[in-house]
Amino acid sequence: MLARSWIVYGTIAGILGDLAYALAIAPLGLPLRAVILFGIAFGPLLSLAFVGLYYFFTVYKKTVAIQASMIFGVIAGTIVNMMIVVQSAIGLTIPSASRAGLGLAWDGLNMVQLGLDISWDIYFSAATILLGIAMFTHPRFGRIWGSLTLVIGTALLV
Repeated sequence: MLARSWIVYGTIAGILGDLAYALAIAPLGLPLRAVILFGIAFGPLLSLAFVGLYYFFTVYKKTVAIQASMIFGVIAGTIVNMMIVVQSAIGLTIPSASRAGLGLAWDGLNMVQLGLDISWDIYFSAATILLGIAMFTHPRFGRIWGSLTLVIGTALLV
């Protein structure tokens, strides 16, 4: 069954995405290429995880909230991948020692990755808020988990 496969693969993608994110940000002394690869892997894995969540929730009931959460989650995964690729490209091509000498050019270039960062925050927060709304009526989560997820999504947005 396709839905079951998506649930399994989405769960695996979510776990691997969490692991990739942790390995990308943890100060473990990993080679720079490994850190970048883990960072770049996070976005696509996040997108797949949201599709898996969608199928998990729709086994019980299809709602606009879970559909919109999946759409925003897939977009968030795409944007975070773009952000990490841009950050990595900037970091690899412009040594930190020479950034100050670029003046306004550096400020403008840096605003590109910061703009992507804000876009990622908006879409991921919206996906999380909508997931919380979908949890309210789901028999495995209910009002407590739905409320906690809403609070977390709102806090991320603020």
